[in-house]
Amino acid sequence: MSLADCTVLVVEDHEFQRRTMLQILANLGAGALQEAADGEGALELLGGGAPADVVVCDLDMPGMDGVEFLRHLAERAIPASVVIVSALDDAVVRAAETTARAYGVEVLGVVRKPLTARRLLEVVGLHQPVRPARTAASAPPSAWQEALAAGAVTALAAPRVDLRSGRIAGVRVGAVREADGERHAAERDAVAPEPAAAVADLLLAAACRALLDPRVGPGLDATVVLPPAALADLGLADRLAARAAAHGVAPQRVTIALPGRPALPATPGQLDVLTRLRLRGFGLGLEEPATPTAGEDLPLTEVGLACDSGDEALEAGIAAFQARGVRVVALGCGTAARTDAVAQLGCDRAQGLAVGPVSVVEEALPWAEVAT
Repeated sequence: MSLADCTVLVVEDHEFQRRTMLQILANLGAGALQEAADGEGALELLGGGAPADVVVCDLDMPGMDGVEFLRHLAERAIPASVVIVSALDDAVVRAAETTARAYGVEVLGVVRKPLTARRLLEVVGLHQPVRPARTAASAPPSAWQEALAAGAVTALAAPRVDLRSGRIAGVRVGAVREADGERHAAERDAVAPEPAAAVADLLLAAACRALLDPRVGPGLDATVVLPPAALADLGLADRLAARAAAHGVAPQRVTIALPGRPALPATPGQLDVLTRLRLRGFGLGLEEPATPTAGEDLPLTEVGLACDSGDEALEAGIAAFQARGVRVVALGCGTAARTDAVAQLGCDRAQGLAVGPVSVVEEALPWAEVAT
């Protein structure tokens, strides 16, 4: 299909950039042009009888970001092809593209900012009508619902040391519940979507409290480990961002992590949430991924590797993830000798009893004073 036969909708919050795109498309001979300053406005246009053949969409927009907009595009079965235009990090853009395709959206291509007329013409000319797919329903609630209602879910914090400076640089925050005299970790237990979302809220609030402890320095960051089912909540990124803002904590100080087994993401919705967490400024992590290539479709910023996995395997994992620009944390360092060993292998950080004890966030953090 030629550009002259297309109606093109440009969705871009920056007026100058929107006008520039519209002018380029007009110069290229687009059949008809529409514009919207955000995702909400674009959906109103598309739902109000103004069909578009191609949607040229920015990702980083206030309110409804580009990933959320593309999800709504798929859910409403709007048969428009999409061109993603962005200046964001390549890993984030790739994840957004993968998410859109997983939802059934026809992604014609990605155009990096500053865009060129030639590249825009190349991708828009690939348009073919499509009919997107819909997402799956959530699973039923689990036993964690009762634990949450009873106030029996506890947030635990473990310090992480920067192996170059020797100072506490971060804290890992995870949730446990007591049952039959045993502790069950949320990230490894069977937690259904509804309670998993509540656990995510609890953990983010706990992480913010730890970061705001007056004894820790402003450079300390937190890694919050969620149960995988929390990703069933498509509003997770916005809610966690709002909760962090309410505490006065920048999302850039928080990494949202998940267990690396089984491999994630498994559904379009999960990739949607993870990509939008990065768009909101959070880091993204995996703990104990199955292979050094795990999470290649995710915009990862951190990975946790078991320090007892053997020096050869650990060194290979460190090299593979660091080559992707991902920070590597050695987990389970029980002795000073093992901590020194993982430092020699090139790990960025370490966590374990040799670094500092696990403590309840609401109680005194015994390692906090050395983090200032």
